[in-house]
Amino acid sequence: MDELRIKSILGISPRHKPRKLTVITRGATAKLEYVLTDKWFSFETLEQVTYSFKQRTRLLWYNMFIYLLKTEDTTVDEYKTYYKNVTPIEPGSRQCNAELVLDPVSNPKQANYYEVVDITDGQNDLYYLIDDHFYYTDDGEREYITFVFSSEETETFSPTEPGAEVKFEIALRFNTDSHVELTNKDSVIIDPQPPLIVADSLYSRVNSDGDCCSDDTDMVVSTSRLVG
Repeated sequence: MDELRIKSILGISPRHKPRKLTVITRGATAKLEYVLTDKWFSFETLEQVTYSFKQRTRLLWYNMFIYLLKTEDTTVDEYKTYYKNVTPIEPGSRQCNAELVLDPVSNPKQANYYEVVDITDGQNDLYYLIDDHFYYTDDGEREYITFVFSSEETETFSPTEPGAEVKFEIALRFNTDSHVELTNKDSVIIDPQPPLIVADSLYSRVNSDGDCCSDDTDMVVSTSRLVG
């Protein structure tokens, strides 16, 4: 029998390309977009959107919607946040404009205050504000939610190393009352996001006086403001 020779080449490639990680720079404003265009749900079905970030043991979370309920407090509760002058942005809308109460009067109920509350199952008629970190856009082609970190907020993060990036996930809560089997039982899904890379910057090391933020006097450099 003639010698049988078989030659083969085995090629292995990942089924899915790894998602590109987002880089945010310390001391700079950071913008994170979450596209809804290709999702099975729409913005109108969302009752809450929560962004969570974790770096080491530090956990940060932000709710998109701030829900308001007319308070029954006859004395001030120092652990509550109150709003006044609550008015819908347009007739019939539950989204509203409101004024944060910095110095509440002694009887919040009598002053017609609203207090911040967590949404509960079956509660669909509350006024709400949108937190300043969030923006919703629908330009006819793309529908998305934008989350913005201020420069002061990105400065609080530490530069990351490979394998130790900032963990990031988005939790979405839906009103599922239209489904008989889920009436008064809101649903929540967790959508894990690619981790965030935090890059350092020279600007993040400069304080408002124009000096380097360091206890080492050899590292402190003042800027010159003379114009020749």
